[in-house]
Amino acid sequence: MCRQSDLVVPTELNCSATDALAARFAAARPFRHVVIDDFLTAPLADQLLGEFPPFERGNGLNEDGLPGLKSTVEKMASLGGSFVRLDELVRSATFLRWLSAVTGIPDLLYDPHYFGGGTHENRAGQDLDVHIDFNRHPVTGWHRRLNLIIYLNPLWRPEFGGSLELHSDPRRGDDQVTLIHPDFSTALEDGLLAAGALAVTYADAEDQPLYEPERGTTPLWQNTIITGLFEADIDVTEMLATCAQVFAETHSEPMPELNVEILENEDWTRKWIENFKPVKFGSRLWVCPNWCPPPEPEAINLKLDPGLAFGTGTHPTTALCLKWLDAAELQGKRVADYGCGSGILAIAALLLGAEHAVAVDNDPQALLATRSNAEQNGIAETPLDVFLPEDCPTAQVDIMLANILAEPLCFLKPTLCALLKPGGAIVLSGILDSQQHALIEHYSDLIEFAPSTVEAGWVRLSGTRR
Repeated sequence: MCRQSDLVVPTELNCSATDALAARFAAARPFRHVVIDDFLTAPLADQLLGEFPPFERGNGLNEDGLPGLKSTVEKMASLGGSFVRLDELVRSATFLRWLSAVTGIPDLLYDPHYFGGGTHENRAGQDLDVHIDFNRHPVTGWHRRLNLIIYLNPLWRPEFGGSLELHSDPRRGDDQVTLIHPDFSTALEDGLLAAGALAVTYADAEDQPLYEPERGTTPLWQNTIITGLFEADIDVTEMLATCAQVFAETHSEPMPELNVEILENEDWTRKWIENFKPVKFGSRLWVCPNWCPPPEPEAINLKLDPGLAFGTGTHPTTALCLKWLDAAELQGKRVADYGCGSGILAIAALLLGAEHAVAVDNDPQALLATRSNAEQNGIAETPLDVFLPEDCPTAQVDIMLANILAEPLCFLKPTLCALLKPGGAIVLSGILDSQQHALIEHYSDLIEFAPSTVEAGWVRLSGTRR
């Protein structure tokens, strides 16, 4: 397979790359395997993540027939959208020939049943004992020869679990074990730090938005630029050797080529500050960094500096909510900001006239940031309460704001709707355009939605509690 594809990164499919992958596959121990980072193209990987089925949709029952911590959807193509494209890829004769070229296994066949395959999602606490997969397909009787496993996690940490363990024989004392970690980026970071980097930064190599990470996680872009900053007198040869050594401890594939540049001395603080300017949302509301004078002093100016919690107004999901608040009648209203991050929505609501706001987040850092940002804007403790979800009071509000992601919005439906008064307004954001229809249907028994608003591929849903 020596031509480009819009589904797989083309460099992995050219002839020289295929030969190199075949050599790595044949030499791997304790048995043949190969690891390919960034195999799918960024657009396809993004779509698969965005359309990944909610945990509740899959088969989440354990061996005892009870709800468990693992959910699977075997009939992957039934999920539609990007999963149909992925299914078409892996069943294509061209892709199967390429797999045969890499593995040396002739005449590979596609399993239309995805028996034991499909999508898999494991929640915290799920584990899997060492085992041997079935050898004969229970439906077709075919000989099982190869597993193709695609990790979609943008970032993986050892404490997450989920690494792949390959054992020569777990029953023997001399069992050889190879650990495969989906941690390509963190291995590079570890190498740079071990080589003496003063700092390591991650930057988006394309233009992929990231939003509201789960507690304790640090998601990365599909294509990420990793930069290490060193003292000017660093021994470059020694630095590169240390990076390669650390990287090789967890990866069988070669470390990617590193580019070394000499930077001129600059006022980095001023350079960072220049990236953040006042932004207007609607007709009345401005979000201004503290170091910038408000462009319209008589307008409603929310002072907010970039910090540890998500939400400065620059992302379309936040901007959509701020524009809704600017146009809403908030006088005397009680507002909830669920998944508050920096607290920007709760603070904006209070500045625009709301009587009281409740800010809820599962990250204690976000609650500290919310309280600090409120004080910065002259908001006392009385009109603003902050809570972890388990401590949130049950008193109903007039307006519910939830700028999170489609999946948590799905399972938070009972909570959000229970906190909203009948006739109250709800605003949901953090939703990709491809996800809005499923979410509308999910909420439709309790919420009557207005037409959605789309900005840069992100959707805001607003409606009224029935």
